[in-house]
Amino acid sequence: MIFLVLGITALFAVVLWPLAGAISWAVFIAVVFSPLQEHSARVTRGRRGWAALGTLAIIVVSVLLPMALLAGSVAHEAAAFYARFKSGDIQLADYFQRMVAVLPEWARGALVRSGIEDIGALQHKLAQALGRSSDALTARAFLIGQGTLDEVLQFFVMLYLLYF
Repeated sequence: MIFLVLGITALFAVVLWPLAGAISWAVFIAVVFSPLQEHSARVTRGRRGWAALGTLAIIVVSVLLPMALLAGSVAHEAAAFYARFKSGDIQLADYFQRMVAVLPEWARGALVRSGIEDIGALQHKLAQALGRSSDALTARAFLIGQGTLDEVLQFFVMLYLLYF
């Protein structure tokens, strides 16, 4: 009998393992917002479903939506920076030369010893590395899309679990 319970528990853990992140976040957010949930239950006169819906709406609007907007803004700025860098609008050599000019003499000596005095070559290497990374991202676009879909599904599983 005990082996049957252990076997079923192990199979249950195997099924839930891909959702471990969503479950963990749901538990964490539920613990953090449990005082708000209890207050909402008192306000709705014991209607726990409406209290859970109200608490979930507050969590989405006050925490999750700003985080998503911030992440989208950071991604947009990174893409814009990469586009400006690739088109040549951003000249790292100029910025680097200005930065080196204000450094103390010992720091400039350290740059020369480390072989970074030729910023043109460094910028060329950086542009090549960014080009290779964009080629790699293009080649893995399907996997990136699949990962994004997985994250979106986990997000909705987390919201579902958080409601209950």
